[in-house]
Amino acid sequence: MVAAFMLSVGDIWIPLTGVQRGATRASDRATGSFVTLGGTRYVQRARRAPRTWSLAYAAKDPQAIAWLAHAANGDAGEVWLLDRMAAQANMLDPRTTAGRLNGQPSIATALGVPMQTFGVETAFTRRVRAGQWYHLSGWTTRGSGAEIGTLTVGAETPVSVIAPTGSGARRWSVAFNPDADATVTFAITSAAKTTALRLTESSVDQYEWIPGHNTPCRVSVSDPDGVLSLYRPGSPPLSDYTVTLQEVG
Repeated sequence: MVAAFMLSVGDIWIPLTGVQRGATRASDRATGSFVTLGGTRYVQRARRAPRTWSLAYAAKDPQAIAWLAHAANGDAGEVWLLDRMAAQANMLDPRTTAGRLNGQPSIATALGVPMQTFGVETAFTRRVRAGQWYHLSGWTTRGSGAEIGTLTVGAETPVSVIAPTGSGARRWSVAFNPDADATVTFAITSAAKTTALRLTESSVDQYEWIPGHNTPCRVSVSDPDGVLSLYRPGSPPLSDYTVTLQEVG
């Protein structure tokens, strides 16, 4: 069975099989607003919106939630969640898909929408899994055949990412498949030329751009709540479980 969610405990990826349909992912962006005496409203919004996942299991034995319970006990160290639907959209933190407050100009991207470019900088660092196909894409105005940046997978030698043929703002894409779990880093080597980055796992590279979903991310796991479904002498009991995972950091 293909699992929609993966849990990293002790740097080992564990598939969360048996999660029921209808798992929710809620965002919690802090906001504040006030209205002046003149009737003007001002709204402030936090730059990040930490998420909460609610997972449910129906008529499962305790083994189904064993690693979630272990993580909830606090004995597992850092715990990470990979939301595979989010990974098919864009794994990157939304704050690392385009330049931000860096004085660089904007260029046209999908549908002609302008987005701020990166300077010469490390655009992102992200965990990737062994044996999975990944696609990294973006938009650039670099000349045909010129280097956009360098892609480093784990301890491998950095590989140049080259601008595609054509002129003006256009989309580029590269694919890679790590031999082992690793950290991937993409460094921009030419300022004011590249933006709208997207990294996907196990996904056909068919979209021009989708905002980042920041996965995998560190999570805090709640103690599983259980409702007894069936008691069987001599066999593990079956219960309905619910578990909440909150994004942290």
